Amino acid sequence: MSKSDDQKSPLLESTSSEPKQGPNHIMISPKFPPTVDMIELISKKTPDGRIPARAPNAFIIYRKVYVETAREHGYYLPMTIVSSMTLQSWESADETVKAEYRRIAKEALRVRIEMYSESGRRKKNKQNQSAIQKNLTSGKTLLELTEFIEKKLKELNVRMFNYLHFRELKLIGSGGYANVYSAKFYRKQYALKSLRNTLRLEHKEVMSLIHELKILREVSHPNIIKFYGVYKDPHTHNFMLILQLANGGTLRNYLESKWKDGKFEIPWINLNSFAIEITCGLRFLHEKKICHRDLHSNNILINDGKILISDFGISKKMDSTTQTSSVKGLPAYVEPRYYLYPDEKIKHDEKSDIYSLGVVFWELTSGTPPFSDSSNHAIIIKISQGKRETIIPGTPIDYAKLYMRCWDSEPEKRPTLEEILTELKRLSKEITILSVVNTNNYVNANY
Repeated sequence: MSKSDDQKSPLLESTSSEPKQGPNHIMISPKFPPTVDMIELISKKTPDGRIPARAPNAFIIYRKVYVETAREHGYYLPMTIVSSMTLQSWESADETVKAEYRRIAKEALRVRIEMYSESGRRKKNKQNQSAIQKNLTSGKTLLELTEFIEKKLKELNVRMFNYLHFRELKLIGSGGYANVYSAKFYRKQYALKSLRNTLRLEHKEVMSLIHELKILREVSHPNIIKFYGVYKDPHTHNFMLILQLANGGTLRNYLESKWKDGKFEIPWINLNSFAIEITCGLRFLHEKKICHRDLHSNNILINDGKILISDFGISKKMDSTTQTSSVKGLPAYVEPRYYLYPDEKIKHDEKSDIYSLGVVFWELTSGTPPFSDSSNHAIIIKISQGKRETIIPGTPIDYAKLYMRCWDSEPEKRPTLEEILTELKRLSKEITILSVVNTNNYVNANY
C-alpha cells in the first residue's frame, strides 16, 4: 500500500454490530476457503523489485488474504497494525483453516520449483560468468585468490593436507556458503567443510573462512569441535576445513529421533548432561573472550553421546568494538534487544549467548524448535512482545525457572554461566524423575 493510499483511505471504524476485537477494535475474518492466484502469489516482486527467494509459507498467504479481506470491507491497514492483527487472527484460527493454507503453501512451492528450475539454471550460469568477469577485471585471478588464502593459512600456522589421502567423500550437510562431507583418512572418519566455489567468493566470505579458522585455532575443549587443518582440491580449487566428525549428527536430529507415535521422550539424565556440556563449552569460549552469536540446535553436534559446539563463522572476539546493528542467527534464538532497538548498535556479549542457551534448554524438553508453528516474521513479533515458549508439562520446575532466567528480556537479570553450571549440577543430584515427555507434536508441521 502506498503512502497516498493510506492518506486517501483512513482507517475506518467498524460498522459491524458484532463485538469489536483486536487492535483498533476491528474484527476481520479472512474469507474461507481462500481464493489465491497461484502465479501472482509466487511471482510478485518485493518493493525493491526482487522476486522472493522462496515460496511464501502458510502464514504469509494467510496475511495476504487477510489484507485483501480488510480492503474489501473498506479498511486500509498500515503494516504495523496488519502484522499484529494477522498474528492474533492466525493463532486463533481453526485447525481446518490452517491446514488449507498449508496445502496452498505446498502447492505454491511445487509450482515455483517448476517455474524457476530452468530460469534458475540460466541465472546461475550468468552469475558465474559475471563473477569470473568481475575477478578478471579487478585483477583478482583465481590463482591470486587462492594464494591470498594460502598466505593467510600460513600466517595462522594451519596444517595443510594432501587431498589424495582422503577417500569415500559423502555429502552430509549444506549451509549458507559451504557443504559438509564425511571422508576417510587412514582408516579414520573426518568431517570436511568445503567452500562451494572459491572463484565466486566475495571478500566477506573469504574473510569469514579465515575468521572461523582463527577461532578454531584458539579453542581446544572436550565440548568444542576439533579442527585439524585444511586441504585444497586441485581440480575445483575449493578449500576444505578438516574437522572432527560427530557420529551422532546434530542435536536437532537427535531430538527429532526421540519422537515416537506423536510423543517425545528424553531421559532426564541425558537432558541434564547435554545442558551441562553445552554450558561448559560455552563457558570455555567466553573465557577465551569469544561470543558464539549463533547458538542453536543445528550448531550443536553429538559425538559418542557427548556434546560438541560447532560453526564459528560469525563468532566474534568480545571487545569494545564488538557491536552490530544487524541481527545474526535464527530469530527464535536471538535476544529481544535486536528487535526492540533495530536502529541502535548493540554489543553482543556473554548475556546474548546466554539468552540463546536458555532457548536451547527449553528445546531439550520439547523435542521441537521454538515457535515452530510460526513464520520468522511472527516469531520476531512474539519475542518483541515478551512472549516465550510455554513450559512443557512434567519439566522439573527448577530447571524451567533456570531457562526462563536465561531468556529474560533484561540482560542483567540473566544468570552467569557459573551460576547455570552450579544449578544444573545441583539438579543432577536432586531431580529423581526418569524422563521428560512432550505430546504436543509440532515436529512435522508444515508452516
